[in-house]
Amino acid sequence: MTPRPPARFYRVGSCQIDARRRQLWRDGEPVPLTAKTFDLLLFLVRRPNRVIEKAEFFAVLWRDTTVVEANLVRQVSLLRKALGQRSDSHDYIVTIPGRGYEFVADVEELEAEPPAAVQDEAAPPAMAQRPRPEGQDGPERQEGHGEPAAPRGEGAVAAASRSVWVGAMLTAVVVIAGISASALWWTSGLDRQASSAERVLRQVTYEEGSPREPSWSPDGRQIAFTSDKSGNADLWVQTLDAPGPRQLTTDSAQDTTPDWSPDGRWIVFRSERDGGGIFRISADGTREERVATFGFHPQWSRAGDLILFSGPTVRTGPRKFFVVEPDGGIPREVAVDIVARFTNAGTVKVGWLNSVTAAWHPDGRRVSFWGRAADGRWELVTTDVAGRRPTVSDIPAPAQEKLQREVAFSRFVWGPDGRHLYFEGEAAAATNIWRVAVNAATLAWLDLPERLTMSAGEERDLAIAPDGTSLAISIGSARTRLWAIDFDGRTGQIVGQGDVLTSGNAGEIDAEATRDGTKIAYRATRAGRNEVWELDTASRQERLLLASTGWRPSLPRWSPDGRLMAFNRGTLQERDARVADAISVLSPAEGRERLVSLPPGANMRPTDWSADGHTILGECHVAADQPMSVCGLRVDAAGESGSAMRMIATDPRLNLWVPRLSPDQRWVAFLAAGVVDAPTSQVFVTGVTGGAWIPVTDGQSFDDKPRWSPDGRTIYFISSREGVLNVWARRFDPAAGRPAGQPFRVTDFSGPERILPSQISRIEFAVTRDRLILPITEPASNLWVLEHADR
Repeated sequence: MTPRPPARFYRVGSCQIDARRRQLWRDGEPVPLTAKTFDLLLFLVRRPNRVIEKAEFFAVLWRDTTVVEANLVRQVSLLRKALGQRSDSHDYIVTIPGRGYEFVADVEELEAEPPAAVQDEAAPPAMAQRPRPEGQDGPERQEGHGEPAAPRGEGAVAAASRSVWVGAMLTAVVVIAGISASALWWTSGLDRQASSAERVLRQVTYEEGSPREPSWSPDGRQIAFTSDKSGNADLWVQTLDAPGPRQLTTDSAQDTTPDWSPDGRWIVFRSERDGGGIFRISADGTREERVATFGFHPQWSRAGDLILFSGPTVRTGPRKFFVVEPDGGIPREVAVDIVARFTNAGTVKVGWLNSVTAAWHPDGRRVSFWGRAADGRWELVTTDVAGRRPTVSDIPAPAQEKLQREVAFSRFVWGPDGRHLYFEGEAAAATNIWRVAVNAATLAWLDLPERLTMSAGEERDLAIAPDGTSLAISIGSARTRLWAIDFDGRTGQIVGQGDVLTSGNAGEIDAEATRDGTKIAYRATRAGRNEVWELDTASRQERLLLASTGWRPSLPRWSPDGRLMAFNRGTLQERDARVADAISVLSPAEGRERLVSLPPGANMRPTDWSADGHTILGECHVAADQPMSVCGLRVDAAGESGSAMRMIATDPRLNLWVPRLSPDQRWVAFLAAGVVDAPTSQVFVTGVTGGAWIPVTDGQSFDDKPRWSPDGRTIYFISSREGVLNVWARRFDPAAGRPAGQPFRVTDFSGPERILPSQISRIEFAVTRDRLILPITEPASNLWVLEHADR
């Protein structure tokens, strides 16, 4: 008997599948898939309700291709998202630990074409960008690029290829153009000349080295960008009709964020060379000049006579902006009073980090600033560089509500005709490109924000073409996992290989270990929920401890015996004042949460416990308009009752962060940064009862998150010195109460394969006797161009 051929059409839950057209619909809407993800979908729906071993997946889907297991894990994750499976459900695909996967949904074979297919004949097939050889999952993988060795530890944490799992992410990008947020709620007069369905997203670079931060040449024929292809960050230039890019800078220092001058002769950029600052290089690469001795993210004015740049952005985001002439000179601070509307100088806002982004207005004379004002509302203010005659854009209530509830905008650019703003916007844990229609005369918003792109990757670094028709963006993914690196906590030396502790599927960023290193608490975001997990480092068993969509817990801090965890609820939407004004103490074993009350109006974020478990140490303030200080709070053995906070260190000019007790309980290490401006910071040590502050670092860079070695003779910290975030350390003599020797670097995250997460404020790490536990990001990206973005 001739076997019956497999069906062409299937129905699975709310999804319908056309095997010949290689198209998936969910709830009647087309869902873009990569070729390999669609192969996986068909493989599973044609083998429902049986456990499929991992070896079978590799034998069928990756025959003649060597891949690592992470590739399968990544493809399954992408398919779950495409099917609409939540992280806490088992509607479609179930993981069988140690074996493989099982497709558990009911599969119905259909005789006729699904209705969704009839309604959408023009739906794009899966992975229509370009054909690829069998087994290649990402457009950046070129013929002849083999699979890398499995990742090893740092030092020892050797480079691992991300081409397979990142390729799957990047090639998943298909613009679902014209997914409009809403119709106009009044007549805008906006000329909608063409359907948004005409927008096309095409890939420009296919390079290793994570191409990013594009900038258009004035003629629109070339794009300058940053890439790590040469081993560190350099500037490259891609001619759009040429097969590959040319390297522009070759210095051993990190060169980033290029911006092309309006006359096409120069490219300005940030460099770490010679102490760091703003530089420019001629477009042919023959001349290089320093423009300013400091600064980040330079932007050339449309008139070409000024360069706008920001001050340091390491912990709290930009606090100051400056302009300088292209041939150098003394930088001038821009619109001081306007920027203060967003940064709230002199006050502390618990719940968000105040920051502001800026971009030139198309008239070439004014600068627009975007951020959250003191009352929590989003504002766009446009003014001249001196801050005179500011125009505050009217953002109607529906748009403001959408910004408060659904999407958070960050970096932006103006369209050259002043009729559109383009934003990087984060919604539902994805970063995409959004557009807002603007009245060119009044600068008022005319519409709800409209999402232009939708991909599973991170879409950033938007740059508008000179004619305003196209946007260049970088699209990539940055998988962050917790690693445990073999390490001697006394000497600060990496002594062996690293070991991956978590999957990276939820972007695990923080790590807090018990004193013996047997348990780790970490934070993650899954399905829009803020979660805290417990990981047993011996068994690798994970357990969910906290989950919420209404508040984001601070990272829980273990008590000395590992029985209790102290935290607060961060950005609160908590109606119960008892919870909002208290520290929570959780017993993971009992699953019981207790409240430790605080004085009225006070706030405290726990950062450590005393050895006897009777005092919680933390960063605190006694009123909302006061800076953060270092405090101690007495609790009983069960963590149930509190008393008045005891101030250990405070200064009206400084915020004091992340205090930690020394193992002998005599000293407290903490970070101090300016309240009004924080371009740098400094690590200090003081006595547990207060007293003089002993400087550990020199305050010339941004140093953060001090940690004591188990013997109390070394203080570790994250630092931006040398231009790249790394773990540094300095010896400390606990008997004499003073540092010894000079700071020294512990880790070496300088290459393109692995880095520490870019937001230093969110990096938590742990130091045990024999392990350094860190969040490590494996970034990858390529450049894409969204054509007809103005339609």
